[in-house]
Amino acid sequence: MAGMVLPFLFFLTKECVRHKDDLSSVFAQYENILVKRGIIKKSPSVVTKIKFSFSSKILSKAVTNGKNGWLFYTPTTDGWLLGDYEGKNYPSEEEYNKLKDSILNNYKFAKERGIKFILFIAPNKGNIYREYLPDSVKQASVMTTEYIVNRLKSEISDFPIVFPQEELLGLRTKYELYYPRDTHWNLLGAYIGYKKLMKDGFGVDVKPIESLKICEKQGRKGDLVDMVELSEYFPDMKECYIEEYEGSGYNKNSNNDSIIDKSLLVIHDSYGEIMKNYLRNTFSTVNYIHRDKYETKDFEKSKPSIIIFETVGRYLNNRCINFDFRKNSTDSLHF
Repeated sequence: MAGMVLPFLFFLTKECVRHKDDLSSVFAQYENILVKRGIIKKSPSVVTKIKFSFSSKILSKAVTNGKNGWLFYTPTTDGWLLGDYEGKNYPSEEEYNKLKDSILNNYKFAKERGIKFILFIAPNKGNIYREYLPDSVKQASVMTTEYIVNRLKSEISDFPIVFPQEELLGLRTKYELYYPRDTHWNLLGAYIGYKKLMKDGFGVDVKPIESLKICEKQGRKGDLVDMVELSEYFPDMKECYIEEYEGSGYNKNSNNDSIIDKSLLVIHDSYGEIMKNYLRNTFSTVNYIHRDKYETKDFEKSKPSIIIFETVGRYLNNRCINFDFRKNSTDSLHF
C-alpha cells in the first residue's frame, strides 16, 4: 500500500504546485484515481478533509473561499448568492410578475382582515461584505436583489418594503455584522435591520447601535464549515451581542412593557430568527413561524394585528412566489 500511496502523494503534491489556481480540477482528477484503486472510499467527509489538508481551502460546490478567511454559501440551486451579486439571475418579466402578484395576494389577504402587512428583505452577506468575495467575482452595476426591490418599491406603495442594505453598508467596517464562516448576519447586523424595520414600518426611532453596550462571548464554528464537516480545523468565532437585549425575559411571547401594544406574526427564515429578541421587546405579543412550517391554522390561531413576511434577498424571487397565506407551505429548504 505504501508503494502505491507515496508515489501518488508525490505526484498529487507536484500537480497542486503546478496548478495552484485550479485546485478543484486537480483534486477531482486524483479523487477518481484514489477511488478507482480502492485507496479511499467515495466519502464526502474523507475527500473534503484530504482536499483541505493539501490546499488549506474548502473545495466544495456549496462553499466559496473569500478573502481574509471569509466563506460564502454559493450553490446555484439554493438561492444563488454569487448570481445575485453578479446580476446573472435576474427574473424574467414573467417571473417578476408572478413574484409581484404573489406578494400582492398575500397583502390583500391581510388587508381584508384588517391586518398591517410588511415585506422585509434581509440583504445577502456577499452584498454587504463584498470586499471579501474572490477577485474572480465581479459586481453587477445593479445586483439582482436590488433590481427586484427597486422595481417593487416603484410599483407598490400599499405597504412598507424594508431593505436595510444601505444602513448595513454604512456600518460594515465599524462593526462585524455578518459571521465570517456562517451563512447569516449576527445579532449586530440583525439589530440594524430591526432599526430600519421600526423606522420604515412604524415610524419609530429606536436607539442607534452606537449608543448600546456591545459585548462579546465565545461563539460557534459557523454553519459553512459544519456543512462540509471541517469544524475541527477552525477556531470558534466571536459572538457579539447587545447587553440590553440579553436575558430570559425575551424568550416569552408576551411583553407587558411593549413599545407597540399590538399582536405581531413573523413568517420568517433563519435571518428573521435572529431578530426575535428585538421584536419581542417591542410588541405586546409576538408569534414566530418559520416559513417551512407555516400552515393556515397558525395564522388563524395567532390572530395578528401585524404580519411581517421576512426573506433573505437571494430567496426573494423563488420563496415569495411559492408562498401563499391561504395554503400550507411546501417549501423544504432551511437557509
